[in-house]
Amino acid sequence: PAPAAAAPAAAEDQSVLVSELMTLETIRRKSLDDHAYASLDTARKAMKDGDYPLAREQYKQALEFIGNRPATLAAREEAKAGMAEAFYLESRQAMKRGDTEKALPLAAQAKEFGHPKADRLIEALKDEPKKQPADTSGITHRVNEPQYKEQRDEIRKRLRRSRQYYTTGEYDKALEE
Repeated sequence: PAPAAAAPAAAEDQSVLVSELMTLETIRRKSLDDHAYASLDTARKAMKDGDYPLAREQYKQALEFIGNRPATLAAREEAKAGMAEAFYLESRQAMKRGDTEKALPLAAQAKEFGHPKADRLIEALKDEPKKQPADTSGITHRVNEPQYKEQRDEIRKRLRRSRQYYTTGEYDKALEE
C-alpha cells in the first residue's frame, strides 16, 4: 500500500509544480509585454515630437520584448512599421539639410524595414547632384555704385512729377515725364 499512496502524491506534487511554472511564465510574459507596450507609447510620442533616433530605439525595444504570438501580432507590426517610418523621416530630414552622406544609409534601412516610399527616396538621393558652393567673389552690387544712385534719384523725381501732373489732369505732361 505504501508505493500506491506515493504515486498519487508524486502526481499531485508534479501538478502543483506545473501550475507554479505556468503562473511564473504568465507573469514573465506579462512583464515583458508591459515593458514593450510602454516602449511603443514612448516611440509614438517621440515620433510625434520628431525625435526619430529615440523613436527607433523604442520601437526596437518593443520588437525585442513583444512575444511572437497571435495576440501580439498587431503590436509587432506597428513596431516594424514605426521603425521604417522613423528611418524614412530621419532620412528625409537629413536630405533637406543637404546631408546626403547620412540620408542614404537611413533610407536603405527604411527600405529593409519595408517602407513603401524608401525606394523613391533612395533614387532621389542618388540622382541629386552634389551642390557646389557658388563663387560670389566677382559679384558687385549695383546698388552701391554712385551712377546707379544718381539715376535712381532722377527716376524718383520724374515719377513724382508725373504723378502730380496726372492728378491735376495734365495727362500729356504726365506721359512725357
